[in-house]
Amino acid sequence: TIIEYASITCSHCKAFHEEIFPSIQDRIDSGEVKFIFRDFPTPPVDIALAGFAIARCSGEDTYFDVVDDFFTNQTNMIQAARTGTVENFLKTVAARHGVDEAEYQACTRDDVLYDSMLDIVDGGQTMGVTGTPTFFLNGTKMGREAQDPAGLNAAIDAALGIKPGSSSETEE
Repeated sequence: TIIEYASITCSHCKAFHEEIFPSIQDRIDSGEVKFIFRDFPTPPVDIALAGFAIARCSGEDTYFDVVDDFFTNQTNMIQAARTGTVENFLKTVAARHGVDEAEYQACTRDDVLYDSMLDIVDGGQTMGVTGTPTFFLNGTKMGREAQDPAGLNAAIDAALGIKPGSSSETEE
């Protein structure tokens, strides 16, 4: 089991999801690895919280589509924050994923939802999360190996008891 604490406003989190996560996607899809993503909003926190709220309000089946949308468009989101147009940006992303204006307003003002996200942050801090992305493999905090496809896959192999070079694939 891999747990990731990440933020949609974190450039290193974006890089992980675009460059490293695909290297373990097949292992997740096959059930070999369980992957848990936990919201851990980082500055600008209000934007990260609103984005995660939109993802949650979009529904369980589209949560990751919304998170991926935020990662893909992170530069535009940060630029919108700088120019004072971030609410329009957030509404546009929400609309792309079926969250209409009324749902957007309710979602981004839902104190219970925000409290649940802050509980995740508190839990992460208790586990030693001080920044994003932070990864845990079977409950053990990972280091730099999680930021490299080969290192992450080697750590997974070790956790599964697979010895280096004992893959079922043959090399030519």
